[in-house]
Amino acid sequence: MIIMGCFCKIIAKTLALRMRKVIGEAIGVNQFVFIQGRQFLDCAFIASEMVDLMKKNRRGSLFLKVDFEKAFDSIAWDFLYHTMRLMGFRDKWCKWVMAYVSTTTISILVNGTLTREIHMGKGLRQGGPLSLLLFNLVVEVFSALMYKAINRKHFKAMSGAKDKFSKMLSLWARVGAKYGGGIGGQN
Repeated sequence: MIIMGCFCKIIAKTLALRMRKVIGEAIGVNQFVFIQGRQFLDCAFIASEMVDLMKKNRRGSLFLKVDFEKAFDSIAWDFLYHTMRLMGFRDKWCKWVMAYVSTTTISILVNGTLTREIHMGKGLRQGGPLSLLLFNLVVEVFSALMYKAINRKHFKAMSGAKDKFSKMLSLWARVGAKYGGGIGGQN
């Protein structure tokens, strides 16, 4: 059992290292976490700028913050597989990832004794190096659905927000490249 656990960790680390190289191409610019060359702090700066823009706009505005509580536990494996395929990941790669994901088991501690292992039917391993990247892929689908809703006029994007967002990214990329941090810098 211990050997199998070590083997799974090695496979997960290998897959994660390979996925980190290409995930930036599959994930939109509005996601920052766990993507090489992007910094989480940039997200806070952009959010602050958007709040300022909303205050100046003074029209009915909505700022959406999504809390992904228990999200790792609720990801359907078939949805993850189809998402990876639609994003251009090859079938062999997807099967490797699904083999890692679908071997998840848990045990429950009852009165100081572990129960037998229970096989999970959905969700991602929390704390695994690959799980964070896979979660980003799933969140990208949510992001695409939000953009689709905006394009269909179910929501209205703030006027000028897109241009201001692009200018901020451009500025931070230049600053980041100059000082070695921020967007465009190396982690």
